[in-house]
Amino acid sequence: MLPIEKLAKLINENPTLPIVPMVYKDSDDNCSCVIGSVINCEIAEYTIYKNQMYDNKDDFLEAYLNNNEEDLEHKFKGNADDINSYIKQLMKNEFKKAIIVTIDISN
Repeated sequence: MLPIEKLAKLINENPTLPIVPMVYKDSDDNCSCVIGSVINCEIAEYTIYKNQMYDNKDDFLEAYLNNNEEDLEHKFKGNADDINSYIKQLMKNEFKKAIIVTIDISN
């Protein structure tokens, strides 16, 4: 099944889920329109943190801890169990189910 056919099937079977395009692109200062191709689509969970999309919970956790570790240590007085409970609840609340469409713009 072609990726675009799979996308049509997922949309048809899950009409209430949002469609989230995921485009891998190197950062630059240029604004431009590019042509892309759907290379994959799947139902998955994602979140946005600091203007970046995360569809991998481990990557999100690493980024979140890098930015908040000291604050969490202070807030929970270094209690690792409380920090872990907070993080689990945060990920449960922040990650949303969607149809993730991976778009390749390398051509």
